Amino acid sequence: MNNYKQGLLAGIPIALGYLSVSFTFGIMAVSFGLSWWQAVLISMTTVTSAGQFAGIGIMIHPGQYIQMLISQITINVRYSFMSISIGQKADSRFRGIYRWLLGFFITDEIFAVATKEDEIKRSYFAGLATLPYFGWALGTFIGAILGNVLPDRLMSALSVAIYGMFVAVVVPEMKKARPVLIVVIIAILLSCLFYYVPLLSKISSGITITIVAISQPLLVQYSFLSKMKLIILPIKPQEDIMKNSTFFIYLLILAGTTYLIRVIPFIAIKEKINNRFIRSFLYYIPYAVLTAMTIPAIFYATNWWVGAVAGLFVAVLFALKGKGLTTVAIASCVAVFLVELIKF
Repeated sequence: MNNYKQGLLAGIPIALGYLSVSFTFGIMAVSFGLSWWQAVLISMTTVTSAGQFAGIGIMIHPGQYIQMLISQITINVRYSFMSISIGQKADSRFRGIYRWLLGFFITDEIFAVATKEDEIKRSYFAGLATLPYFGWALGTFIGAILGNVLPDRLMSALSVAIYGMFVAVVVPEMKKARPVLIVVIIAILLSCLFYYVPLLSKISSGITITIVAISQPLLVQYSFLSKMKLIILPIKPQEDIMKNSTFFIYLLILAGTTYLIRVIPFIAIKEKINNRFIRSFLYYIPYAVLTAMTIPAIFYATNWWVGAVAGLFVAVLFALKGKGLTTVAIASCVAVFLVELIKF
């Protein structure tokens, strides 16, 4: 029980961060035409920020099941690497059914905290995952419910929170490693090409994710090392985007793919991966996808592009100073809110 309590305490900062980010997801999901219960169900069965944001972007286009599958595999393959790493440090009691159950909770932040332990005990990991999970679901619920009553200016500011979090993940690594900087630059160029070039802009967001995530890490691959994350382009609000049957098919693909990607390597692979090529490829994917998801989408997420620029600038500045995910996300939202006071 002491290990569980230690895990609970370690999970508090993650839960607070998830609360703010999933709040934005709830708002965005409803603005895309999902009902509040659909948004909450996605969060409770998936727990993957990047995958969820990309998923709802695909959901507004009925019938794109293959694209949903491809995008989720591409976006979430990093969880396989994390599962292998956690499996190597898990204690002797963290086996069997516990891996099948707790493997669901492997996320970037939980992985980062868990791997600081010399040995990961199952009770500690269970405690670590508890508050972040409920924080993610609760934040989605609050965002989905309050999204329709909050002032438009405030919603505009909050829409930048997720991008602020992505910046907080990418910028520190970009600062430390030149290869990551190269990956980020290439990702920005590719993302803008797919967004602004008429012919390329017709390609769906799911396929765009796949291309951006895989292509440019391969270009850098032969020089450096490995990791991963996602992409979603802004879309105008929709109403009644799908029947419940269609929604559940999408949910099954979204949640099922994410779960299997996390759990199968956790169960099957226990030895360390030493292949430099594979490690390098897995290392760069997250930064490629997060960058593609942020640029140029952030410029269209707010009521005024100047506010978006201000939010991005503040996010980068705070990230360079080493601030945490929550701090960077909140700071970027405040910047957007203050700048838009000038115009509106």
